[in-house]
Amino acid sequence: MSLRRTCALTAVLDSDTLRLDIDGQATLIRLMDVHPPRARAGGSQPATAAGRRTLRWLREVIFKGVEEVQIEFYPDAPPVSNSGKRLAHVFVRGEHLNERMVREGFSPYFQKYGHSLHHHHALQSAEMWARYEGVGIWSELGSAAHYGALKRYWELRAGQVNGFRIARHLGEEILGARSHYDDILERARANAHAILFAEAARAYHLADGSMLLQLGSPQQAMSAVFPPRAHAIGAFVEREFVGDGKLNYLYFSGRMHLADGQPQIVIDGLEQISTTPLKSA
Repeated sequence: MSLRRTCALTAVLDSDTLRLDIDGQATLIRLMDVHPPRARAGGSQPATAAGRRTLRWLREVIFKGVEEVQIEFYPDAPPVSNSGKRLAHVFVRGEHLNERMVREGFSPYFQKYGHSLHHHHALQSAEMWARYEGVGIWSELGSAAHYGALKRYWELRAGQVNGFRIARHLGEEILGARSHYDDILERARANAHAILFAEAARAYHLADGSMLLQLGSPQQAMSAVFPPRAHAIGAFVEREFVGDGKLNYLYFSGRMHLADGQPQIVIDGLEQISTTPLKSA
């Protein structure tokens, strides 16, 4: 299910970011399922000439004279990016902007967090044509090799997300860290058991000998804690699953609680962790 609405465009800030007026509120929108080079440095991405070309194309071609756009939100998809921007697909004069960016080689199809639930075929087809014709980011050998390597990694991660989605479809009560945060928070408040599907994002070794593992997005903070007696298990998870280029997604099973107001799951044994869906019953 998707929710489409019309909003006023107030600024084109970067190759992947717009500012819209939504119900009188200035809202930053991150274009979903695309990952163009950046015009401005942000996070781990540097500013690039390709990003500046993309921003100029957006401002001078796509959005020239445009005052309103349509945006699509998806209740069954992650609501915000790692930087807190609202994720959405954007339609300009009826044309699907995200798909056009991929088709013209301004961006690869970005499936690091799973295949697009609503536009997978269109985006995959658009990228195939862009790569076939060698346009944009696919026009230079070095750039094409860089994105080709990223795509292979993203596709492996997307396969993990697909496994989670299939398990949910088959009735398993597994909660996604990015897509079911409110449900996870409710379980933590009730000190209830839960099975989580989450990225092992970052590990912290604490003075008491325990290890804290940040799960999912920093905008939807939660963690797994490995007490001192399970520190070796935490160290194993950090070594095998934390960091760029690794398959960060894992399933975690255990009792939830709140720690400093954030959901936390306690891991005491290796049987509580899996790379494949854990059974909920």
